[in-house]
This record gives sequence, C-alpha cells and structure tokens, in this order.
Amino acid sequence: MTQTARRHSPPATAPRPTRMQNGHGAEKPAIRHRSLLILGESSAARDLAGTLDKTGIDVVGQAAATDDALKVAAACRPDTLLVHVGTDDDLEAIFTEAMVGQPLVVLADSADPELVRCAVAAGALGYVVAPFTPERLIPTLELAVARNADVSTLRATVTDIRDRLDTRNVVERAKGLLMAHEKLTEQDAFRFIQCTAMDRRSSMRDVANAITLKIAGAA
Repeated sequence: MTQTARRHSPPATAPRPTRMQNGHGAEKPAIRHRSLLILGESSAARDLAGTLDKTGIDVVGQAAATDDALKVAAACRPDTLLVHVGTDDDLEAIFTEAMVGQPLVVLADSADPELVRCAVAAGALGYVVAPFTPERLIPTLELAVARNADVSTLRATVTDIRDRLDTRNVVERAKGLLMAHEKLTEQDAFRFIQCTAMDRRSSMRDVANAITLKIAGAA
C-alpha cells in the first residue's frame, strides 16, 4: 500500500511590527511617543498636532507656553515636552526657570542663535528645525527620552548621597551632645540613637534632631 507523503509547511513567522495603518490606510510608524505640545503664539503652531500625529507622536495634551503647562504635564505624564517656538514668540515667557529639568525638546522654525542659546539654558534635550518629518523627530525624541532617564537616575543618586551626608552630620552632632551632656561613649551614644529610632519606628535622623533640640534648648 502506498503511503501519501505528508507536506509540512514551514513554521509561521510573526510579522515585524515596523508599521501600522491609520484609519485612512496610510502607514504610520509603530513606535509611538507620548508628548505634551506646548505652543507659542505663532500661527504656524495651529496645525502642528496633526503633523506630529502623522510622524508617530501621540499628543496627549496641549498647553500655552506658560508655567501652567507644567501642571498639564503632571496630569498626563508625557515622555517629552515639545515646545514649539516661532520667530515672533517671547523667549523669556517660554523658557522660564520652571522648564529646567523637564524632558524638553524644542521645535523651531529656524536655527536662530538666540533661540538656541535659550534652549540650551533651559536644559533642552533636543532641538529640531522645521520641517518636522519622522526622520528628524523620532531619533531626536528617542535620544531625549533615553537622556532624560539617565539624568533622572543621576539626580536621584545625587539626592540620595546628599540625604545620607545630611543624616550623618545630624547624627554626629547628636552623638557629640550625648557624649558631652550624658557622659556616654561614642559607641553608646550611637547605640542610644539607633535603639530609640527602632523603638519609635522612626528614622535616626529624626531622633537625632529631637535629641539636639532637647539638649541645645536646655543649655
């Protein structure tokens, strides 16, 4: 009896998610960036949200170029803040001190040296000159997001180191006061602060501050 050979189909390969289509059948980049669009006063910014959407950027919110933009950013938590600046916009009103430390990317109509200087002073992580095409925007935003993550980690590390040093200074001062006024050894003074913190379920820094206030206030 002749057996019929079974045909084995090659294993299916999942399609690479490089592109997706919008409602009109047009292709858009699959990677989407969540951005808050901060607009200046120029009329060129009016249709910018639609342009950004076509390049693969989700505009999760819009705000005027004032300090209240940061409140909007806190609510929608975007990956980046895209600040559009026209040639006639007030740079001082846009690049305020509150902008420093934000994941800021500037979208500009020109490479005006004064505008570039203001962007640098505000700590901008990217600067893109029109036309705002995917080839110009997407790499800049990816770099800005990565750089902002690095900067945030660095800030957290610096803050932690500063807090540890401050705590050490506070504890050392309290130890000195206990040694002078209670005639304790350095080891016993440290153990007293440590045990008190554990008993009160508090931090050694808070206990040390309380000891300093009590002894210094009684002196």
